[in-house]
Amino acid sequence: MKDLSILIPARNEMFLYRTIEDILTNIEADTEVIAVLDGKLADPPIPQHERVNVIYLSESIGQRAATNLACKLSNAKYVMKCDAHCSFDKGFDLKMIEAFKETGEKVGEWKSKYSNIDIRHRKTLTPIKMTLKSFRHKPTGWKESTIDKII
Repeated sequence: MKDLSILIPARNEMFLYRTIEDILTNIEADTEVIAVLDGKLADPPIPQHERVNVIYLSESIGQRAATNLACKLSNAKYVMKCDAHCSFDKGFDLKMIEAFKETGEKVGEWKSKYSNIDIRHRKTLTPIKMTLKSFRHKPTGWKESTIDKII
C-alpha cells in the first residue's frame, strides 16, 4: 500500500507535464500520482514513470467525477487532490504525512448539502476517499463514463 496518492484531474492543462515532473523530483515518501485526462490527451505527453498512472477518458466527465475516479483507483493510505499547474517543496509529501500523524484522528469534518450525511474523517488527507459515496447523485444532464484507456 502506498503512503499517498496525488490526484490530478486535468483537461487542456499545458503545465500538467511540469507539475508531475515537479512532484516526482520532490517526493520522499512512497507516493504515486494518478492523473485523469478528462476528454483530451496531454500535450506535451506525460512521462512514463513507475509512480505515475495516467487515465484517459475520451469523453469529459468533469473535475469532480474525474477526482472521484482517481480516488477509487487509489490504494494509498492518504489521498490529496491538486491542480494541474502546481509546484511543490522538497519532501512535501513526507512533511504532510508526518503532520497528519501528529495531529491524530477526527480533525476534519464534511457535510453534504444534498443529504444528511455527516462523516468525521479518520485521517484528514482522506476527505475525498471517505466521501466518495456521497457524490453518487446525478444532476440533470450528467452521464456516467467509463475509462477508455490507462496509459
